[in-house]
Amino acid sequence: MFSEETAKVHIDLQGNILHPIHWGTFNLALYPWNEPMQRFTRAADSLSIVRSTPVAGGTTVFDSQLATEKWWENLAEAGVKETDSLSVLEIQAAQ
Repeated sequence: MFSEETAKVHIDLQGNILHPIHWGTFNLALYPWNEPMQRFTRAADSLSIVRSTPVAGGTTVFDSQLATEKWWENLAEAGVKETDSLSVLEIQAAQ
């Protein structure tokens, strides 16, 4: 399912918080690793969906600690390229 479809399904199911999983942890796609999150946040924001986007490997406490930062955008400042293949530990270290 594509990011835009995920956002529409969330609306159809009347979800409260949309939390994407299983993205960017393996470099198997023909597109940059961060593209799904760029598309996801654009789609979610356009539909006014509350979203949670913790750093890969991070945690979310839905009642009190909702990560909404677009942290993948900050990785470019740390020298990470969209075409790089990163482990969860490397992503966390680049923060």
